[in-house]
Amino acid sequence: MREQIAQPTARLDELGRPAEEVRITRKRLLQLPGPQPPAPQPL
Repeated sequence: MREQIAQPTARLDELGRPAEEVRITRKRLLQLPGPQPPAPQPL
């Protein structure tokens, strides 16, 4: 019975690792630079 629980639990842990890497925090978003003005058009 424990093995039946351990396998899905391990799989969920594996799936959670990549999600943790791409998690964007509010603090990180606030540190991003604001929008840049458009580049001038060549003549």
